[in-house]
Amino acid sequence: MKELNLCNPYNTRGTCVAGLPIGPISSPSLSSITAAIEPTEHDFYYFLADKNKKTYFTKTESEHIAKKQSLIKEDLWHEY
Repeated sequence: MKELNLCNPYNTRGTCVAGLPIGPISSPSLSSITAAIEPTEHDFYYFLADKNKKTYFTKTESEHIAKKQSLIKEDLWHEY
């Protein structure tokens, strides 16, 4: 992604900006803040998303690795 290497005051990944960017870093919604304060209980510790933006949750590292391999095999994995 060529945008990651562009030098501009908003690029926090590059070396052209020292310190914080000129604008807000994040502006979470009320539902995001509520979810952080009162998280739902679950057994999922891993997640990944396919190139169609579908999210998958798994409970173990081995399930996570297997799901990634499955997505690669189905040509649904997007390598950055």
